[in-house]
Amino acid sequence: MRIFRKHNKEEIQVQPGKDRLAGSIAAWILKVQNGFAKFMNKRTERISVYGMKMMLIIFFLTGSGLSIYLIARTAFKKGPTKMIQVGRISSPLYYHKNDNSGIDRSLIITKQEYEEIQTFHRYMDSLHQSTGGKAIYDSILFDRPGLMDSIMIIEGLYQTIYEKNNKEESKQFNNQ
Repeated sequence: MRIFRKHNKEEIQVQPGKDRLAGSIAAWILKVQNGFAKFMNKRTERISVYGMKMMLIIFFLTGSGLSIYLIARTAFKKGPTKMIQVGRISSPLYYHKNDNSGIDRSLIITKQEYEEIQTFHRYMDSLHQSTGGKAIYDSILFDRPGLMDSIMIIEGLYQTIYEKNNKEESKQFNNQ
């Protein structure tokens, strides 16, 4: 009696045009499965149908019994259970202070640089809107993909920093 059927060799072959690595991995997996199926067929070919059913029942009862035992042991366990405890996360001593001494000044955008970026953004928008400039706009974005996204991110960062500095200055002014 054959439990594990042999696959056709056509299923194992890699189709041309597919990813070669994925195809070779899939072929290797199918080869291992076929090898295991042949091994199990040789081991079980002399066992009767009744013997196979008994082995299946024993396997089922053993697995079910073990699962029930583990669930019952957990549910009816007496005494305190060990739990994972998470300690408090510590932060650096002066983290909450608004001291900008740790900021690299070369990374901060000046107002003049921000205005140049805005000028370039307006120029790109005008190219995008005009019929003659559309080709130039497309060629720039083709050569520099993600340029407009970077400009928008830089503008957003500058506005965020500018708003934060204005809030800090207004707090200092109100406290005096």
